Amino acid sequence: MDDPLSGRAFAAAPRPRALAAAVTVGAVALGLAPAAAAAPAPASPGSAVSPAPAPASAVPDGALELSRTERPVAPGAQLTTYESLEPGGWLAAQALTLDLTSDLEIDYLAGEDVTGSGTVSDLAAAHDPGEGRTTVAALNGDFYDINATGAPVGSGISGGELTQSAAEGSSEAVGIGPGDAGRVLELYFDGTLTLPDGTQAPLAAYNAARVPDDGVGVYTPQWGDADRALTVPGSSAARGRTSSVP
Repeated sequence: MDDPLSGRAFAAAPRPRALAAAVTVGAVALGLAPAAAAAPAPASPGSAVSPAPAPASAVPDGALELSRTERPVAPGAQLTTYESLEPGGWLAAQALTLDLTSDLEIDYLAGEDVTGSGTVSDLAAAHDPGEGRTTVAALNGDFYDINATGAPVGSGISGGELTQSAAEGSSEAVGIGPGDAGRVLELYFDGTLTLPDGTQAPLAAYNAARVPDDGVGVYTPQWGDADRALTVPGSSAARGRTSSVP
């Protein structure tokens, strides 16, 4: 399911969101039709590539695991679904395990605009994974600026280009590093703004959901139609620029 308020894959309810990750695989190798799908698709029988191993149990000490199912969704990708009773209550979760040394690829999945919204299913269906490939899984990748701009609060990088910097306090990110190793990291933005007269100033935000106090933010057409005044609490927007900043 799709849940814009969760950065995890065990969403509770479908709602609009603007950022996700898509996992794609070569359709020829899988024998899959080349149509994108938001739900995981089964691997073809007899594939020469073994599915990724199931993750170790994520059930904490003191919890009672009620059920667990594991199934391959593509060569190199396995979905584990489990339910457990924990000291804090009942938990239903899903974990997607990926072998990035296989034919799998991970794409940054977002709308045309930073502030555009849509369910993960809709974004995955509209995603172009490339010739001969199909989308086999998609999951939420960020929180977003609910009831305001609708922009993701974390950083976004697509095709090696920055789409938006993170709002203050939201520097955590997931990335793929050398050797196809996934990692959780802190990602910060640091820029310089050069005005037409040559004057320079530190740049604190780029298409970000929030501009830090006493900071300068830049917004491009890729931001979308959301009111930029909402990125600076207490301000108002006029003629393409933010004014009346307290």
